[in-house]
Amino acid sequence: MSKRPEVFQLQVDTKDNIPVRFCWRGQWYSINTILMYWLEVGSFKNATPWWESISAVFADQIYNDVDEQDVTWHIWRIEAKSPKGKLVSDIAFRESLFSANAEPWRMIRVFD
Repeated sequence: MSKRPEVFQLQVDTKDNIPVRFCWRGQWYSINTILMYWLEVGSFKNATPWWESISAVFADQIYNDVDEQDVTWHIWRIEAKSPKGKLVSDIAFRESLFSANAEPWRMIRVFD
């Protein structure tokens, strides 16, 4: 079962544009395994049905600084660990050709 956490900005360290660790709720997690990786491209409103799209997670947020067709989400399903335990989750990176948006990393889903 998965839960959508409150949309939460992440601090993420990468190597060769791949996440290797992140800070979530004040705790650092080291990424052990990347279970899946995919892209979602284009408009949040018209790209794919809600059950297949990250758009459902961010439906209530408005990004005024970019054209809807310009957004690409890089999504990683990862297994990570911290001193407090393990976590399987989806983290996403928002990329835009026309806007260097702050807060590009998000935690979008946590699995039980």
